[in-house]
Amino acid sequence: MVDYIKLFDKIIEFINWDTLKYSVFKLNTDNKVSKFFTKEHLKSMIYYHILQKDNLRDLSSGICMSKKLKTIIVSVSLGTLSHHNNKRNFEVFLPILTELINKAVNIGSVNESLKRFGPVKLIDSTTISMSLNLYHWALFRSTKAGVKIHTRFDLNNGFRMHLL
Repeated sequence: MVDYIKLFDKIIEFINWDTLKYSVFKLNTDNKVSKFFTKEHLKSMIYYHILQKDNLRDLSSGICMSKKLKTIIVSVSLGTLSHHNNKRNFEVFLPILTELINKAVNIGSVNESLKRFGPVKLIDSTTISMSLNLYHWALFRSTKAGVKIHTRFDLNNGFRMHLL
């Protein structure tokens, strides 16, 4: 089982909190906020994406149930999460995103990155529509024909294509 809190801690280590402080000051996103500040908002949204949750209710209840998580992320109500997602200016997070992308890009050469991260696979699934009158064998839906192509690109070895 994946320890999401350890993964969360590793990701949080990459963030330059001074950049976020400056951005918060510049855009004044914590004005009239008493509990759920921009830093906590960012942490909760990062954890939300690591867990691959479907809705904010899952995140809100997950934070409330975990004692260890409560020490890392501020526990807030579902309404507070929803309110800040709708009202907080997203541009406050752009400098952090820019820094993280620059760190990821400047790690080194592609070969060094592959050694560091191991095999990296990119996967795409595409459906090509076809005429049902001409290609009866490619029945996709009752009124359409099509071919589904799954492409897997392995950065270490090249790509393979599979027709289904």
